[in-house]
Amino acid sequence: MPNSFKEWAETIQHVATLAAIIVGGLWAVLHFRLRRQKWPRANIAHSALDHSLPQGTRLLRVTLTVSNAGEVLLRLKDGLIRIHQMRPWPIGLLESEADLSEKHCPDEEEYRWPSLVERHFSQQGFELEPNETEKFFFDFFLKPDIRSVIIYSYVRNISKKRRWWHRLSRRKEIGWMETTVHELQSTEGDNGTGD
Repeated sequence: MPNSFKEWAETIQHVATLAAIIVGGLWAVLHFRLRRQKWPRANIAHSALDHSLPQGTRLLRVTLTVSNAGEVLLRLKDGLIRIHQMRPWPIGLLESEADLSEKHCPDEEEYRWPSLVERHFSQQGFELEPNETEKFFFDFFLKPDIRSVIIYSYVRNISKKRRWWHRLSRRKEIGWMETTVHELQSTEGDNGTGD
């Protein structure tokens, strides 16, 4: 038991230091969890260019850009890119409204555009530090009559596991998605309408 003023002051100082460390640690943990800094965040985007090849086939080059927008390491494992036909308009799209409503599931926000090609890709062990960006390139060959496409890309988030409530919903995977429409350049003798 301290018996001098100096010993009491040292004891109070040690207790105050310990309390400050505990409060600071709790604040850091709470701040970390509230800002969800333990989970990676990504921004994905794509751009596309197309070219006519001599035999009439169209070459579509898609650039997928992945940026680490978070404050933790982003690990990439796999994903996919899917090309859907938009124009010429699918025959099913031109049917009556009653027929369309049967083809369009009530759970889905978008029409089920016909899929032309799908490419799965793997990036085992690929990592992006915070604020880093990486580009991935994909080439697709399309029939000459295709005028516009919908490009869908998905990158799986391997850091966040599926929870039981995801199994109850239709959500199969957790990740980042992007969808864009690309109008293909008109070729010689093509009026560009595609209709």
